[in-house]
Amino acid sequence: MSGASPWLQYRVGKWVANHRSTPDPDGRVYDAYNDEPGTPLFHFGHGLSYTSFAMSQLAVQPTAATLNGHTSTSLQVELVLTNTGTRAGAEVVQVYIVDPVSEYVRPWKRLLTFRRVHLDAGQSARVSLLATPEMLAFQDDSSAVGEWVVVPGEYQIRVGPSSIDDTLTADVLIS
Repeated sequence: MSGASPWLQYRVGKWVANHRSTPDPDGRVYDAYNDEPGTPLFHFGHGLSYTSFAMSQLAVQPTAATLNGHTSTSLQVELVLTNTGTRAGAEVVQVYIVDPVSEYVRPWKRLLTFRRVHLDAGQSARVSLLATPEMLAFQDDSSAVGEWVVVPGEYQIRVGPSSIDDTLTADVLIS
């Protein structure tokens, strides 16, 4: 059980000798990894570095593309990444899509694409990522064939170094 996730340890309990939390009436002790039980200690994409980065000037350009013989949308995502620290380092730029109002049961936020960028101290670079229709699509179960479709509508593109620090946002209309 020591290799189980913190969430599972919180829900099920774990015998520990470190006495970081008070025991239950049956003697089990929960390993208190963070202040909010049930939340991850490290979010998806979390990483540590010897330097710091800043992302700015987000621009999202929808363009026409083809998916299964139908005209769909791809997204060209561009931003400026700057190494604001005193050492060279690498940052992973992550692009997420959020569908605030969906008629289908889909994940609220999905990782579309990412790129690892290495920069020297003080250096800036324009980073360009392409989200193809295949990345935006899902398999429609209402058809017998299970065709891949992109649902038109308003979406939000979120960019950042992790799933929780995706602070750059742009609204986009996908047709």
